Amino acid sequence: MILLVCCFARSWPYMHDIYILQAEAMAAAAVAAGEEEVKES
Repeated sequence: MILLVCCFARSWPYMHDIYILQAEAMAAAAVAAGEEEVKES
């Protein structure tokens, strides 16, 4: 879901850079959380 948000943000270059940065930050946080979950299991 979050990856779709990133792709959507990138597909609309006229959107604000802040919106794109927020989407990338959320995706990075999700990846970090996923890596932590993998390490725990």
